[in-house]
Amino acid sequence: MLLKLIDAGATIEEFTNAAQQSKIKTFPYVLGVIKRQREQAAEAVIAKVSPIKVKPWHLTSSGIEAKGKELGIAQGRDEAFPAYKTRVYQAAGLTEEEHRKACIDFKVDFNWPKVLSPRKEIA
Repeated sequence: MLLKLIDAGATIEEFTNAAQQSKIKTFPYVLGVIKRQREQAAEAVIAKVSPIKVKPWHLTSSGIEAKGKELGIAQGRDEAFPAYKTRVYQAAGLTEEEHRKACIDFKVDFNWPKVLSPRKEIA
């Protein structure tokens, strides 16, 4: 493990600090401390640089099916998926604006069920 840490760029200061701050002063323990510190630092950098954006449930068929299951809504045997999706959207209280924003954020074609669109009265 020592050679791997050195190859990865571990410095003398890291070894010195880890040895001074460790409660257990054995060499393997200090190496473990340095390895753990470097892993945590790498994870922090990755989290800052590339935050993972997960698509909202209503943008994927698997998400819609999971939300339907969560809400106790089963798709009928002969029910087309768009009709099922509409029922799940309604039961979940999803708004057209929420869906539109998510579609823009994730560069997905906006597809809102017509039956959920507000009707405009003809004067």
